[in-house]
Amino acid sequence: MKKIMTLLTIALAFTACSKEESPIEKVSQKVDQINTENADAAVQAIKTPINKARATQNLGEERTEGIDQAMQNLNK
Repeated sequence: MKKIMTLLTIALAFTACSKEESPIEKVSQKVDQINTENADAAVQAIKTPINKARATQNLGEERTEGIDQAMQNLNK
């Protein structure tokens, strides 16, 4: 009877503890979250100048097309 009670007590202790996250799991999740946030910030930091450069290039192309059309209209 004592063995059964001891086994039940141990089983309950493991069951009760297994539902809670260990400190290592909490730290691991926090590290993953920080890494994801940093990766997102790095991607955004890289994309911003590229997007600005593309927008500037498009403006330049539109301006050049406008000048070309104006020159064609003058030559007619």
